[in-house]
Formats: sequence, structure tokens, C-alpha cells
Amino acid sequence: MSEHYRKARALGRRQVRDDIARGIYPYLPALDAMVDDIATLHELPVGLMEIRCELIMGTRTRGRQSVFSRSFMPLADSNSEFAEKWSALFQSQLDEGIRDPIKVYEYLQRFYVLEGNKRCSVLKFLHMPTIQAEVTRILPHRSDDLESRLYFEFLDFWRVCPLYGLFFSRPGSYGLLAQLLGRDLAHPWPEDEVRALRTFLGIFTEVAHSMTDDGQSFAEGDALLVYLKLFGASAVRELSPKRVEERLSSIWSELDVSLGESEVTFVEEPQRETSAATRVITGLVRNYQERTRQARPLRIAFLFEGNPETSGWTRSHDDGRRYLEKQMGDDVETLPFYDRGNQERFDAAIAAAELDEDDLVITTSPRQMGMTLAAAVAHPQMEFLNCSINLTSARVRTLYSKMYEPKFILGAIAASAAENHHIGYLANHPLYGTLSEVNAFALEAQMVDPKARVHLRWSSLKGHDWHKEMLAEGARVISGQDYYDPRGTLRSFGVWVEDAEGPRQLAYPLWGWGRCFELVSRYLIDDLWERGGSVRHQALNYWWGMDSGAVDIRLADDLPDSSRRLAQLLRRVIVEHVTSPFEGPIRTQGGLVGKDGSCLANTEIVGMRWLCENVEGRLPVYDELTNDGKAIVRVSGIIDAPLEAVPRRRPTGTST
Repeated sequence: MSEHYRKARALGRRQVRDDIARGIYPYLPALDAMVDDIATLHELPVGLMEIRCELIMGTRTRGRQSVFSRSFMPLADSNSEFAEKWSALFQSQLDEGIRDPIKVYEYLQRFYVLEGNKRCSVLKFLHMPTIQAEVTRILPHRSDDLESRLYFEFLDFWRVCPLYGLFFSRPGSYGLLAQLLGRDLAHPWPEDEVRALRTFLGIFTEVAHSMTDDGQSFAEGDALLVYLKLFGASAVRELSPKRVEERLSSIWSELDVSLGESEVTFVEEPQRETSAATRVITGLVRNYQERTRQARPLRIAFLFEGNPETSGWTRSHDDGRRYLEKQMGDDVETLPFYDRGNQERFDAAIAAAELDEDDLVITTSPRQMGMTLAAAVAHPQMEFLNCSINLTSARVRTLYSKMYEPKFILGAIAASAAENHHIGYLANHPLYGTLSEVNAFALEAQMVDPKARVHLRWSSLKGHDWHKEMLAEGARVISGQDYYDPRGTLRSFGVWVEDAEGPRQLAYPLWGWGRCFELVSRYLIDDLWERGGSVRHQALNYWWGMDSGAVDIRLADDLPDSSRRLAQLLRRVIVEHVTSPFEGPIRTQGGLVGKDGSCLANTEIVGMRWLCENVEGRLPVYDELTNDGKAIVRVSGIIDAPLEAVPRRRPTGTST
């Protein structure tokens, strides 16, 4: 019996004592004891392969459980025949390596030993990463349980990339991994790519686990997806543990948010205006600073997805940029970049912003979020902001306005003008926050006219003439696009009436992007960025409303006095927080939502997936959308967006 056996046995006995004290079963798990109906499950031979030792979890049968601790360390007496055989295997491993493969059963990507427990014990004691094994797969029954869905998705993956040890928490992740690596789930991957991924996964897992706190769970597959999104497919060829650790360290807060599924923290109130005395003191400090060093304005780069000449969304943000320059004067310099929707042009703008030593980069579309996050990780000296809502990122803050507040008022104006109770409502894309706008509009329309019906249509649907459909349903009062269309392709924007002479505008919402940019700029100028509601490892969303000037309404000059007074009253109610549009209970198409006298939480408002009972319409499904609609829904949609270009084959030899 060797000294090494004594050390291994001591480790095993210590773990048994600790496990018993913690109320944990201290011996090897047996697959037979874990799966009640294992005799009814189908077995498939997989073949001889190298498997990771850390994936070997226990034994196939109950026979030898108590001879090993939970981690496969030996427990038999030091003078036993077992100890002698274990020591002989240990020496054999040192001399020439253990050559005989073990026999294991695979169940849900974990391995359970049928033959070779002592060989496995020796290699685990020596911290060997892999072992040769003859593998037989036990197929579980197919069900709708998350574990079952993930495993059968794994089988799709296995057929093209025979690799164990990739665990995910969300359906669709294996397909997403294939996409990120430029592959699919229908065609076998090249052997060299499979080997590269297997090698990298071993390094990645070891490094990631070494960086986690004791007891902290870590989903290596989910983390790998975040890693590849930020560093690209070429990162799989990076075999330096030090380099992997450096990269993981740079995105650790991002992993905390992504893997923890953190809710967005909404900052709803801008920083308070300072008092006169404080402004005097601040002015004296700044005067002193300016005398001792050269003053430098805050530099902000704006990366617009489109062009203000063709996109109303881009134009509204660019107007906000110009407003910021006017309001802030010499305190702020802006650098605009248009048509930055593709990676190459986006990267060129980031390089220019870095050369300009910009302090803040603002991207104006949710579709730019992925590129924005990658740039934020690569350029920690700059701050980044994306104009979107409910996109979780620790490194990139997001900014949006409570557009549902002006829509609440516009609903009242529309109802007061609709003589036949029919109102049309055009929504663009089924994104986070969109249904809160639809429902706020419908709720107030119903308050003004209990018979009001809101006919919901989507501009992002393929082959639909929303305007023709609304007119056919009797809707002559229409709520349409929220901003002016510079191309002139829309009849009007805001709320209008279809008269014989054409559309007559009643009112429209006003995006106060300039005010939002001003508030954000003051956070940075006044050195309040870190204190502006931010907490480390947290997704932060500035979400301001009418009380901050982030949104507002404009009324037509010829709007009837009664409607004007009603709109002004409702505006005051919203600004002064007298009530909320979403004070429950609310009657929906599916029943009641909310409680009497209580308002819906922010997350419930932003993530709304229901429609009020007086709304005629529904959420579209993914396949009904245009290509542009599909693209933005994949980023920030509230409907299921399947992975595209990832063909899947039905697994063979499995139950249905």
C-alpha cells in the first residue's frame, strides 16, 4: 500500500465527514437509485472516446457506493486488498499510463461507471482531465420539462459535434452556439473544429471555475455564449489560459448580469436640480479648476443606425443631439456618425471616437446593442449608452422614455374625436414597451368613451395594408407613427382624422431625446455617473417620463377646446403623479390583471404581453413579420423568435 493511497483515503474520509455534517449523501451516487424507471429506458451504444473526468458523477449500480466518497476518493482500510489494487493502478499510471478503458453509462451528459471505479479514482486523485471510456447512452423519456428539452437539443448538437460537457439553461442555446461558430445543426462539423472546441472548452471551464467564489454556481455553456458574442468565433482557437482569464475578467460583470438573468434597474427620476447655494459653491470650485488646468468639454460620439434624411427615428435622435449642443454650449462637443448599422462601419466610428478621446458613446437603435457591448468591453475608458429598453447589460446603460404616458392622453383625444367609437392604432414592432403604449391608449379611450374599440394593426407585417384594413373597419380616427417621416411615405403621424380632404392632425407625441441626452450629460459633467442609480454588476435603464421632459405631447392649433382642456388636465395628472394609467384591476382579452388600488410594477409595464379588452387585434407571430421586423424582434422582441438558419434533424431512436 502506497503513501498516495493514504493521502487519497484521508481526502475521502474528510469529505465524508463534511458531507454528513452538511446533510449531504456522502458516497457515490448510483444511477439505478437516481432513476426510478431506468429499466424502461432505451440504451444506445456510443463507442470508445475520451471523456472529461469531472463529468463522471457516480456508479451504474449500488454495489460499490460506500467504498468511495462522493468525489471518488477511496475509503477502504489501508491494509485491504482494495488498497493494494488501487496502489498498483496508481503505480501503473505513473509508469506507463492506464490503458484499459473504463465502461460507463451516460445519462443527461453525466457518466456513471459500470467497470473501472478504481481507475477513475486514481485519475481523479491525480487531477487528470480525461479518461478513455466505452460509453453507452441511456435515453430519458421525452417531455416538455426544461431538462428534457435541453437534452434532446443536445442530441441534435451531438450528431454534428460529438462533444460532452456543454450545459445550457435556455432552449435554443445549442443552435445559437452553432450560429456563433458559423455552423449549423444539420451538417457534421469538421473534426479539427470539434477538437478545437473540445480543447478550448476544457481551458475555459477550468479558468472560469477558478474565478468563481466557493459555492457560486457557474453555467459554463451560457458563459461561453456571452464570451463568443463579445470576442467572436476565433476566440475558440485561443489556448492560453492567461489570455482567457484576462478576457473573462474584462466581462465578469456582464456574465453576472447575463447568467443571473438580472432584472433591469429602472432609474425614473433624474438627479435633482441643485440649490442656489450649491450652484454658487460648485461655480467657485469650477472657477478654481479652470484656473489650475485647461477646461475640457464633455465629448460624446453618436452612432446612428440610419440617416436623418431617410429615417424618422434617426432624425428624432439627431434633433436631440442638436438640442444638446444648443443647451450645453461649450460644455459638450458631439461627433455624429450616420449609417452605422453594419459591423465594419460601426467599428470605424468607434475607432474615430477613440482617437477623438470621446467620453461617451451613444448608439440609437436596439439592433446596435450587440456591437455596442463588444465595443464597451474593448474600450473600458469610454462610457456607452444604447437607446433601448429592458436589454440587460452591466457595461452598457440603456435609455428610453415612458411613451405610454403621452399615449394615455392621445387615447382620450382620439376617443373624443371618434364619432362612431372606432379608432385605429398602428404599432411598429412587437418590442418591449410597445404594448404598454397600446394599452395606455386603449384604457384612456375607454374612459372617455366606454364603447370605444381600438383596432390594432402592425406596420411590420408582411403583405398587409393596415390603412385599408382600418378604413374597412370604420376607423376614421387613427393613431399612427410617433414621429415625422422624412421620406413622406406615411399619410401623417401622431393622431389624425381621415377627412374627405385628407388627414387632419389632432395631436402627436414628442420624443424629448435632447432632454434625455442633456440629463445623461449632466451625470457625467457633475461626476454623478457612478452615483446615478448604478450598482456594480447591474443592468441600468434610464426610463424617464413627462415630468422630466423626456416625452410630451403637442396639440394641433385647431383642436376643439373641450379636447384641449381634457388633454391639459390629463397631462397635469401624469406629471404630478396623481394616478397611473396602469392602476388595477384592468380588464384584458384574457381576464383581469393587477389588484385594486395598486399599480403595475415597472417590469410588468415594460414586459407587457397582453391587450386590453377593448383592443381588436393580437400580437403577430414571428413568421408574419418583415425581414426588418424579424431583425429587431430577435434583439428586443416580446414574441418568440426562433433561431434562423439553424436547420434541425429529428433525433432517431428516441421516444416521442
